[in-house]
Amino acid sequence: MKPRLSRNIAIAICAVIFCLGIVTYGYAQNAYWPGLKIGEDKTPYVAVAVNGEISGDKLILHWDQVDHPKFSGYKVVISKSNPNPKYPDDGYLYYITDRTTTSAVINNSEAYKNGDFGEKLVPGEKYYFSITVLYSDKTVPGDSLQLTYPVGTTVSSPEPAEEAIATPTETTQPTKETPATETKPTVKPAVSPSSKAPQVTVSTDNNRLIIKWNPIYSESFQGYKVVISKNNSRPAYPSSGYLTYITNQSTSRWVIDNSTAYHGGDFGSYLTPGQAYYVSVTALYSDGKFAGNAVHVTYPADGYDPLAEKEGVQQSLDPIAISATASGSNLILSWPASEAANFEGYKVVISKSNPNPKYPNDGYLEWITDRNRTSVTINADTYYQGDIQGNLVSGEYYYFSISIIYDGWIIVPGPAQYVRIP
Repeated sequence: MKPRLSRNIAIAICAVIFCLGIVTYGYAQNAYWPGLKIGEDKTPYVAVAVNGEISGDKLILHWDQVDHPKFSGYKVVISKSNPNPKYPDDGYLYYITDRTTTSAVINNSEAYKNGDFGEKLVPGEKYYFSITVLYSDKTVPGDSLQLTYPVGTTVSSPEPAEEAIATPTETTQPTKETPATETKPTVKPAVSPSSKAPQVTVSTDNNRLIIKWNPIYSESFQGYKVVISKNNSRPAYPSSGYLTYITNQSTSRWVIDNSTAYHGGDFGSYLTPGQAYYVSVTALYSDGKFAGNAVHVTYPADGYDPLAEKEGVQQSLDPIAISATASGSNLILSWPASEAANFEGYKVVISKSNPNPKYPNDGYLEWITDRNRTSVTINADTYYQGDIQGNLVSGEYYYFSISIIYDGWIIVPGPAQYVRIP
């Protein structure tokens, strides 16, 4: 009996070793074993806070980019009565699948879907705005912001109003999920390759540049890029960057007034008053890009200069100093309220290694638009930006500061406090 028992024990040991070998191999190959997820991505999901600004008769939302590996899109959500709107419960206005698109223009050019206020916003009425982030396996709603839809915004169809209407910069909406419902001529004129290039004119009005071009109707149309260069007499996208990206092919007019930063140009983010530039439009098609003619024109000497305004504001406004107090297992951050007329909000910023953390370089923990809310409570909260990826660790030291945001997205960082998390 003993030899047989020893043989059975040996067989059992070999079987265990064999199974362990298969499981180990599965880990090495990033495979799945029944009931066990091998190599599962543990990256925390991110919720984004939204902030907004009124630009003329348009409302513009901004949020931070999400770089999660399971990211699949942003839903721009609005509600009249729900202070915490989210998708799908409260419908959506835009579905944006390009993670780098972090702004949206709200201008009534598209109908709202499944909301509590109908298809269009009412000028002068207050609404709650938020961004729901879509991942491949879940949806995560962000904090909301209440804003008044500006009076004077009465666009009710994709046709351009007196002021040109554009979709968010580099947006991918509408996607296959939300096909466009653009109004097009009953009979579309044939588009030859030579006519695919826009015919551009530029005029000056009220210290602004008004650029116009002929709308082009083509089945392969994708969008217009407004392009500016200081030195290139034949500017074109993408070599000369772009000011804005317009996907409504009926739009044929845009106002250049330094209210929007330029992307990838040879002159910085904004035009200099009194400086001459070459202005053009590049039309994008599924089969290529066609640059229109360029117009050499001077940006008005009395035109809006955000750089000069930013310099003046930063010289006249003091940064906000932060203080920290331990309360049990919590850390309470507090600061004095801003009394600036052009106040937009506070960004609570944290860094593990940077003694002078600021937004946006080091990310942010909270975006606060109520000037009278001057404290936050921290207890190993989750932080996904800058040099912190995950939860703050109790017992560890971090640098805390407040970056104050002013109208026009002017950012003034404050001094930091080096404090230990209880």
